[in-house]
Amino acid sequence: METVPLAPEQESKIKSLPSLSEYLPYTFNDGNGIIDHLSLDCAKCGALIMPDNIKGQFETNNQGMAEIEGYGMCHNCRTVTPVAAKFSSDGTYLANEGSGWTKKRWGKGVAPWRLDLLLNWKKHLVPAAIAAVISGLWLFCYRG
Repeated sequence: METVPLAPEQESKIKSLPSLSEYLPYTFNDGNGIIDHLSLDCAKCGALIMPDNIKGQFETNNQGMAEIEGYGMCHNCRTVTPVAAKFSSDGTYLANEGSGWTKKRWGKGVAPWRLDLLLNWKKHLVPAAIAAVISGLWLFCYRG
């Protein structure tokens, strides 16, 4: 992924935003849902960015809805990942992932951006398991 330096006015704007952790847990204004935790993956290196390093806040526009527009600060690769999401107290959210809005689900105790990893664990685990089995068989069959 290509990165570009921040303009000085963008940098000062981001630094002036509060940490998202100041707003957690977030209770929806209709009382039907609570977001306990929120994290995201760095768009460049994939490192986990925790709420203390996400700059922004929840904005309430409608009953049972909350929006976030902010920035995740990755200290691993020293980049900024934009965050744009619209949460609903019914357990769904829309995430803007650069190519448009995608509807997803969030749940209590599971960060929305991490929920995809938990739901799609086979996609991440199976290739690694296959590689481990092939390596093990290769070592067993050709060990001199």
